[in-house]
Amino acid sequence: GPLHAGVFPNLALDATFNPTRLFLHSPRRAADVDTIDTALGWFNFGFTEVDANGRLDMRVVDARGLTVARVVLAPR
Repeated sequence: GPLHAGVFPNLALDATFNPTRLFLHSPRRAADVDTIDTALGWFNFGFTEVDANGRLDMRVVDARGLTVARVVLAPR
């Protein structure tokens, strides 16, 4: 699914395809997001980069430009 589909919390994980949750970036309650300023911390997008050596760098970045999660995979 999308990295970001709204600022409403959906803490339940759909087990249909046996997923593993690596990261969750969500307010605990919808009431925790009451202004656009507080929402900016929850709006996010994914950024993926692969360099010439095959190193994969995946990040989740919030609307303020802060990286809130990062996974780097390098070939052996």
